Amino acid sequence: MEDLLKEVSSLFQHMALQKELTFTSEAEQGISAYADPVLVNIVLRNLVANAIKFTRKGGSVHIKAWQELDKIYCSVTDTGVGLKPEYLEQFKKEGYLSSSSGTDQEIGTGLGLQLVKDLLEKNKGTLEIESKVEVGSNFTFTLPAAK
Repeated sequence: MEDLLKEVSSLFQHMALQKELTFTSEAEQGISAYADPVLVNIVLRNLVANAIKFTRKGGSVHIKAWQELDKIYCSVTDTGVGLKPEYLEQFKKEGYLSSSSGTDQEIGTGLGLQLVKDLLEKNKGTLEIESKVEVGSNFTFTLPAAK
């Protein structure tokens, strides 16, 4: 997980700098998930891209990975615009969100979170979302820990 966070961080560092965001990551050393690394990479890239897209200039995005018992946790936390409660309910019930523009009018399809959820389920993982409008969001996913 440490290598994955470093790789994704380096991919998005330039985008975060353009928006003048504080962009940080931290991972417990030596932890590994029992999951398809390509699919987990796609999950993390989608969540980080969304966090950057929906965070205004001067905000922050932080990614973190840690292990608790037999699960790996990874969170992407931002100080972005947050999700309206009705959008969060729509996602919990129907598994998708309507498309919306980012803080710099970046275009999205609304399919990213649905893809994230599907890829995590294929790897026996979960996705939890906490969000407050104009405060930010925290997306935490779990995966089985490698034995």
